[in-house]
Amino acid sequence: MRVRTIALAFAGAVALVVGIPLSGEVGLGDASRAASLDPPASIDLFYTPPGLVRAGSTVRVSVDAICTTTGGSQCPVDVTLGTQVGAEPWETVTRSAESGAEFDVTDAAARAGGNGAGMVRFFLRAHTGTELATSAGNPRAPLKFWVVPEMQKIQIPAIPFGQVRKPTNVLFLPWGAGRTKAGLSPGRESLTGGPSSFDVDDRGRIHLLDTEQDRLAVFSEGELIREVRLALDSDADVSVAADGTAYVLEVRDDIAEVRAVSSSGTVQPAQPLGEALSAHVRTVGAKAYANLLPADAWVRVPEAGMIPTAAIPSDTFTGIPISGDAKLVRIATDRSIRLATVSGDEVSNAVEVQSDTPLGEVALAEPDGNGGYWCVVRVWRENPAPADQYHVLHISGEEIVESFAVSSEQFADTPPLSRFRLANGGNLYQLTTSPSGVRIVRFELGGRS
Repeated sequence: MRVRTIALAFAGAVALVVGIPLSGEVGLGDASRAASLDPPASIDLFYTPPGLVRAGSTVRVSVDAICTTTGGSQCPVDVTLGTQVGAEPWETVTRSAESGAEFDVTDAAARAGGNGAGMVRFFLRAHTGTELATSAGNPRAPLKFWVVPEMQKIQIPAIPFGQVRKPTNVLFLPWGAGRTKAGLSPGRESLTGGPSSFDVDDRGRIHLLDTEQDRLAVFSEGELIREVRLALDSDADVSVAADGTAYVLEVRDDIAEVRAVSSSGTVQPAQPLGEALSAHVRTVGAKAYANLLPADAWVRVPEAGMIPTAAIPSDTFTGIPISGDAKLVRIATDRSIRLATVSGDEVSNAVEVQSDTPLGEVALAEPDGNGGYWCVVRVWRENPAPADQYHVLHISGEEIVESFAVSSEQFADTPPLSRFRLANGGNLYQLTTSPSGVRIVRFELGGRS
């Protein structure tokens, strides 16, 4: 019997409830009869995270849970939501997920924000009448959302489509096979594939995951200085720590695993981190962390030589690690992005950036080191002609102090969270692809709009 945990918190893009189509028109009564002969085999759990909310607002958690039998039929499933505020005991509510479930957590949010900023712990558990169950969070390692009394509203300035800033070219590799080229997998009945990720270290060297040629290639001033052979998945991600260690993250058989590659090119054995459909990795100083999606759970990557005690660790946490115990909370909709810094139960620098233009994924969100944020978000339009581009924002205090658009040039598919990096003294780097090859480009930051 397979238990598959899928808790959707589409961080970095629009928070959505996503359903999976079921085969056939199956009513609940039919599913109940089928389940008696055809036992439940898997449960998929999807939810919309509150993330960051204003005190006094209505707060709801929408959940979909889909139970499937061994024969592919629908089976009944219930969802339990548990919430805790401060030292209060856990409160639980259970509802049927027949047509989706919605839980009102307004009261818990009000108690958490009663004396200023606060935090609500919660978990979700989908379960059948048998022992089959799957969870998002648990009382020992709960999910969290934060409540703030105020959230500064800031309007994104409009930029005409096509009016993009020109970058500086840092690296160009034409398509092909070989040390000075980038591997390409032409799309026929699938997306065209190319390098899946990159990072820039403190010395400005480009670390490129050339997945089609199964290598991690390192370039300095446009010249290849090292390559490490690795069997790579098409969605592999890389991040380079301050000590020069590159952490390469992949998802295999629904389990995220990471390999550490030393600055000399030594590859450590893969270490499992947890269950995921996709994942990405980031480094803070010499430490590495993995974000397991779609659960949006973060976990510390064990240091080289340390083997985790279980494939799915219990010490997951919410929020993007940025320094010490500080985290960056990011939640987005199709018209706004909410950002805040949390440390323990303390919340600071909460802002809501609002847009008149529809938003897509948040490709990057980072602190600026002075209480503000750098953010890169895709914007799009349908009329007069479909178009999209990225909008780069520097948010400081109560205003956006720098704002410009950059091209979304993508010929080969690149995972959304692997296209931009803020590195090497605060410069913004972007991976772009065209019919001619791969480019890494740089935008120097620090001006005004």
